[in-house]
Amino acid sequence: MLYAYISPFIILIAMFTAAFFVIDWLAKLFIYTFIVNLMCLPFFMLYKEEVSQRNTQSSPQEESNHVSKNTDSQ
Repeated sequence: MLYAYISPFIILIAMFTAAFFVIDWLAKLFIYTFIVNLMCLPFFMLYKEEVSQRNTQSSPQEESNHVSKNTDSQ
C-alpha cells in the first residue's frame, strides 16, 4: 500500500529533475511511466483488495460446509 502513495511522487521528482537537466528522452520516459502508473495502479490495488476479500470470505464458507456435513452424518 505504501508503494501506491510514494511511487507517483518519486516518478514526478525524477521527471522534474530530468526536465531541469534538459534530458528530453529521459523526461519523456518519466512522463510516460508516471501516466501509466497513475492509470493502472488504482485498478491493480482494487483487484488486489478484491482478491484478498474473496479469500477471507471463502474460508469461513468452506468451514461452515464442512461443519454441516459433519452434523448431517451423525
